[in-house]
Amino acid sequence: MTTRRFLLIFALFIFITTPAYTYAQRQDGIRPSFKQGYARNSSESKAPHLWRGLVGAWIPSLGVTGNILYDVSVFKNHGVLTGMDVGNDWVVGQQGHALNFNGSSGRVHIGVGVVTTTPLTLCILFYDDDGSNNDRCLVQIGDSDTPSNYFRLARAQSSNALVGIVTDGVENVVSTTTNTYDTNTWNSACAVFFSATNREVTLNADEANKGVENVTSSIPTGVKVVDIGYEGDSSPGDFWNGQIAVVLVYNRAFTPKEKKQFHINPFLVFERKE
Repeated sequence: MTTRRFLLIFALFIFITTPAYTYAQRQDGIRPSFKQGYARNSSESKAPHLWRGLVGAWIPSLGVTGNILYDVSVFKNHGVLTGMDVGNDWVVGQQGHALNFNGSSGRVHIGVGVVTTTPLTLCILFYDDDGSNNDRCLVQIGDSDTPSNYFRLARAQSSNALVGIVTDGVENVVSTTTNTYDTNTWNSACAVFFSATNREVTLNADEANKGVENVTSSIPTGVKVVDIGYEGDSSPGDFWNGQIAVVLVYNRAFTPKEKKQFHINPFLVFERKE
């Protein structure tokens, strides 16, 4: 066997035996990404309708950016990695990269409440590797001066269901999905807060099992910060333990069709027109 033939066979063996998602991350051509380009506004996007009302977009999958997580919406409210190891917490995700949260100190803090009242939508692409009851908050928009005003998307306290929570200091209102997610795989979730008396949470675009609460009135006041991977109102804090690749915040209510589009392709809004 010639040396050239041996090298070709060896290269083919490496390609076949390497998991597809891992191999993809080693390529320079993955898109969308900071390196290969991404849609920076609606006119560049394959899905311009998903830019409507987009007030915050923190997308670790686009590429490693040190201790700053860039907001790639037009508002540029960048987040700061806090209690995280920059050298180890940027990891391979579903597509591109993700941030790995350690469940005890890691979070991304954004010092601006990008949306302060209803309607609003929180969307996230996440990965839970163990399903621990300590894996809690995915993203929260709240008041940094008091523990009792916030909109939150989180794991349920004792199951792998998702909850959307809103509290104004008087009424703590929770909507809970009737389906649960699998661990060790990527999942999507959207919490939609339509009004003071109507909100819902959907896991993996399963409309039949979404959680709905449309009776109790609750609207937070003083909302001024965003935290990814952290509940800011509790001690020690109910940090997320797992990976997060996409966080989107809208100042409008998502439709079932848009939730489905996000589930099928969480990166669609940033894919560029051909």
